[in-house]
Amino acid sequence: MVDQSKITSGFDLELLLSERYIQYFLLTSFETGSMPWYMQDTDPDTGVITHIMIHPPVELEQNRLYEPRDDFVAHPFPNEVPIVFTNHGDACKVELLPDDQEADIRVTLIVSVVGPPLLPGGNPLILTEQDMTLDAKFFIASDIDANGTQKDVRFTLEVVDINGPFLDKAKTLKRVKEEVDRDIPLTIFGEDSSIMQIESQKFFAEQSDDPPTCLGLYVNLNLKNGPEPDAFFPARGDLAQAKNFMPKGHHLAFGFSGDLYPRLGSDIFQRMASPKEGGGFFYPLDPDNPGMGHIKSAVVFPQANGQHVPLGTAATQFDNILNIQVKGELDIDTFFMPDFRMTISLVPVIDNGVLTFRPRFDLNIPAAGWLIVGSALLSFLTLKLAIPLTLALLAAKAIIEDLGEEMAVPLIEAKLEDASFVDSFPNKLPVEKRHWDPAYTTEHQIVSLVKEVPINNEGLAFAAFDLRIGKEPKILKNAVIRSEVRDDAGNVSGLLYRINDWSRDFEKELDLIFPATDRLGFVEILPPQGGVESFRVHLTVDQAVERIKTKRLIDKIAYRPYKIDEVENQIYQILTLSDVEAEEIRQLAAALLRRDLVATKDAEFRQQAHDQLLAELGREPTPEEVGAVRNILLEAAVEALFSRKAMPVMSKPFNPVSSLPAIVIW
Repeated sequence: MVDQSKITSGFDLELLLSERYIQYFLLTSFETGSMPWYMQDTDPDTGVITHIMIHPPVELEQNRLYEPRDDFVAHPFPNEVPIVFTNHGDACKVELLPDDQEADIRVTLIVSVVGPPLLPGGNPLILTEQDMTLDAKFFIASDIDANGTQKDVRFTLEVVDINGPFLDKAKTLKRVKEEVDRDIPLTIFGEDSSIMQIESQKFFAEQSDDPPTCLGLYVNLNLKNGPEPDAFFPARGDLAQAKNFMPKGHHLAFGFSGDLYPRLGSDIFQRMASPKEGGGFFYPLDPDNPGMGHIKSAVVFPQANGQHVPLGTAATQFDNILNIQVKGELDIDTFFMPDFRMTISLVPVIDNGVLTFRPRFDLNIPAAGWLIVGSALLSFLTLKLAIPLTLALLAAKAIIEDLGEEMAVPLIEAKLEDASFVDSFPNKLPVEKRHWDPAYTTEHQIVSLVKEVPINNEGLAFAAFDLRIGKEPKILKNAVIRSEVRDDAGNVSGLLYRINDWSRDFEKELDLIFPATDRLGFVEILPPQGGVESFRVHLTVDQAVERIKTKRLIDKIAYRPYKIDEVENQIYQILTLSDVEAEEIRQLAAALLRRDLVATKDAEFRQQAHDQLLAELGREPTPEEVGAVRNILLEAAVEALFSRKAMPVMSKPFNPVSSLPAIVIW
């Protein structure tokens, strides 16, 4: 169990990774082929090829949470080198190095080599299960955006030295760098890895009773402390106060202190702020309908006996549940219950050591109020918050309006499974995302096995007593049905799903076979036609059903009719669009409108900005000040001419496979 009293750095989040955990970064990369199983090194003068095979430990074979591909071939020399996995105790062993050395880690690899004969006419040189060591830099890297926040946070692996059974070390080092050097995204700190600050330091076990040697990561999130656009909590935390809280015999430790709860609540609340005419801010329930109601508070707290216990208050029994609670008031005189409370609970569930967070959703209003309050509150859930707390409820309003509270709550809780809030917890740390299949992606993970997750006034914490290699399919939210395919009898036999993020890099993945490759059957991929069509993947009905059942395809897609084609007073066909495409069209139209306004009225916007600033400031404004106000005026003009409120009302989502007879799409 983690000693929560040792989470003392003052940073928002603390994450400790053992040497074995870093090893699992490499093992996960073997599974996807990012770490090579086999390399060739060609002598540029003679053309002679040296073949190098890398053998992962049998631990990898034993610690997968999925069945590997049985058609994967590790290397082309099964007779000369019949080894794939090795029992060698040092295979992929990782050692953290002190800061005064050029490298951060030393990796021991077990390799076999098939090389040219030592003498003319002799047999090839074959060396099996030899030691090869890589000294590499393994450090945190990130990009800084215009606001000074760190984006695209990643681990960078860069080989700086190599030793092993090679005839030409320099050439082999160059070849190994080409195969091994890479970036590993740290997506657990947000969908776009945008954070305020991240620092790292190493801890070394000098005595037998010391905590394990590990790498510590310390993160501050972009959390708002006021309604103003630039109002964020200031820098916080001190590495000198950090302690190694990883329990002995464990490989990961994660936690945050109770001081984070009020900052999270503040962030949620302040991101609801909207400016008022004449100055100041208010907190509307629904930004599209500000007169409906307002938010009064948002808090994050550990649950104790089902109650909110203020920080610092002793509690006899915590429930180990994290609650996010929003309270507000309706500004509707005729509504008999003006106050409301919405609570999202994140409940840790441990199944054979694998930790997941199950959501629960509660809104304390009668069913009659769901249409008014529920739909508006769920617009709050779609905000992209810094933790982040993006709860992807794209069709939530339609679900409530069409189904009512009794059916809506279970569906909302199912949608909450996609909440990226829990992605900030490294129980399933994403190492890679691959596009093996045209219609979905696969997230390859290091999975921590844990025994308990205390959530109390001291904060939240857990530790991994063992590790596994896992993977999860990720549905493409923009994969929507473009049209149906019919057989000779006119019956629907398949569906064409649009794939609008096609790239040449993705195309290369379609033929790769590694142990973790995740790809289901499909008929064919159709290229774009005309000027607006995208790539499409043809699935049979059975293939679509299989993907839906295994969470590799959206099961319910919201469509709505836009045009009806009549023939002799009979409906011949109906033009329908998914809500995904409708929003894309809205954004495209807004971008075109913005471009036209800039081309025709830019001078007018700038003059208006200049005059407004001159009156407010009493001096000649700078070009930067004029440009900033000009941008505000431009966006206001775009919004006025192209309002989201002009979009048609969303229709009821339906299952595209079970509703096949109802689908008629141009």
